Formats: sequence, structure tokens, C-alpha cells
Amino acid sequence: MYESILVHIPHAVPATDFNNWSNPCSVKQEADKWTAAHIDVVSRDPKNRVQFLKATRSRYVVDMERLKDDPMEAQGQGIIYTMSKDGKSRRTVSDSERKSLMEQYDRYHERLHSLTAKEGTLIIDAHSYPSEYDEAGNASGEDVDVCIGFNDDSSRPPDSVINTVKSHFANANYKVGINKPFANSIVGAEGTHSIMIELNKRIYINEQTLDLRPDAYKLNYFIADLYTKLLK
Repeated sequence: MYESILVHIPHAVPATDFNNWSNPCSVKQEADKWTAAHIDVVSRDPKNRVQFLKATRSRYVVDMERLKDDPMEAQGQGIIYTMSKDGKSRRTVSDSERKSLMEQYDRYHERLHSLTAKEGTLIIDAHSYPSEYDEAGNASGEDVDVCIGFNDDSSRPPDSVINTVKSHFANANYKVGINKPFANSIVGAEGTHSIMIELNKRIYINEQTLDLRPDAYKLNYFIADLYTKLLK
């Protein structure tokens, strides 16, 4: 199907420095919940056929997946977070720090576009989310194990690709949501297709300890097998 795959991992790095937050304990708990812990581990390719782009800073420092002029900026959750999701903690960011972080953001996106400039490249946008999250942002996400997301634009993969990814998980008895509970996927260079694969954390980690489940290696092999199906 594709000549190359770039696995994009923007949210796997844990937050460790909360000195600039008004309520460090509260925001740490939130950051642990919304960090895609170990998604880089279960996304590895033992055969080294795919490329990876992984952010080196926590999303609570600079979120490489947010857009410039992102609507989430109004909630203090744009590229540079200034407010926790629960509204209990504010972050102070100096002008010099903001400038430095935006420079890092720009370099990251230059790298993203460089890695996806080759014709026939598919981006797999790799994420995970807490099991308590549902389509409305409330209650439990028990109904979805794997969320597949894509954009309604030229980066949308063909139906055959979407169905291949969906069937790969559904045939293994994972409950699949299409653009539910999350939608969209990061955009690379012009002409590049992009698909998000977002795992419910309960299928591969212990959400209390953030440790990998003992059987997580099986999920890694399973995802690597998907790479085989998607590559020519």
C-alpha cells in the first residue's frame, strides 16, 4: 500500500518539572493521565522497516501536535499550556521561554515535513487515552479499545486503508471506534496520508502504576504486523 511509514509519537514523554505551575500536585496527576505512557514501546518495529518521530518534551511543556492558532488556545491548552484541563492549575511562561519553545515547535514541524516529503508515505499518529474517557469526555470509555481517526481532507487515507486498519484490530476482538472518542490526525507534507491509532490505556498498561502490562509485548507484535499489511 505505502512505500514508507512514519510513526508519529508526540505525547509519550512524561512531565517532570512542575515548578511553574500553581498547583503542582494536581497538574502532575493530570499529566500522568494524559501522557501516552509507553506508546513508543508498543509501537516499535522489530524489523526496523518504519521511521519514528517522537517529541522529546512533555506535552505539558510544549505540545507538538497542537496547531498555531489552535482553538484549544482559548482554554490555555494550545501549543504552550498555561492552564490544566481541570482549571485547577495555572502555568507561568516568560516571553523568553515562550520564544524558545516556539522555536523548538517550528524545528519539530520542519522535521515532520522533511520525513514525509517522500511520495507514498503514510503517517501513523500514535496515541493513547485513559480508560475513563468516553466520547463526551465523561464516564467510561469501556466501549472502545482502539480509536482510529483521520481528517476530512486530502490527508485522509483511502477507505481500503482505513478498513485494513479497522479489520486488523476488530478481527483480534478489539472494539474499534472510527473518529470516536477522538478524531483527526496530524498532517505532514502535501500528498501524505495520515491516520491516528489511539489505544485505550487499559489494553496495554496498568493505569495506576503506569507500568506496562505483562502481555504488552503481544500488542507490540500485533502492531508490527499491521506495518507489514500497510507496506508494499
